[in-house]
Amino acid sequence: MLKFMMTSNHTRWEVIYANLLPIVNTIAHSGSNSVHFLPSAQNGGMTQYVELDLGGQHNTGIITLETLMYIESGAGVEIFFEPEFPFISGSCVINFLSGIISVDGVTGSYPEATWFKLNLIGNLNSNYWQLLINDIAQFQFVNGVEEIAEITFTNGATADYYIDDFNFDYQNPS
Repeated sequence: MLKFMMTSNHTRWEVIYANLLPIVNTIAHSGSNSVHFLPSAQNGGMTQYVELDLGGQHNTGIITLETLMYIESGAGVEIFFEPEFPFISGSCVINFLSGIISVDGVTGSYPEATWFKLNLIGNLNSNYWQLLINDIAQFQFVNGVEEIAEITFTNGATADYYIDDFNFDYQNPS
């Protein structure tokens, strides 16, 4: 079993590689700090990302991601579920933009400019995944990428969001 979570004092991320990613105290869901992803133009054109290395490729078992997010109105977010670490090719991408969340043409909604809980449950045995916002199912999808080795949160031209209370769990069936 792999587990990742923010430390209790929210000053750093454990077992996570982060590039130019500020821990801020301007807005947080719990505690006093959160992680802030800025639009690339506000960050000197630099890419910000957090890569979670899952310790190898997994194609069986159950993954569960739960985090609180605050996405500014009109901002965008991309979360990549990648089959290799470091990332080489192919991925499942979850897109957030202006209150709409989508994966491979399937859409749902999320609230803007307020904290909400994102849950993602992936059954790697069947590639059947479910996405929930504030414990309400938004949609299910079949992940075309049949294995996962890394999860990446990144910024882009429209990114302006915060992450707090991050939890990830992998249950291997063996």
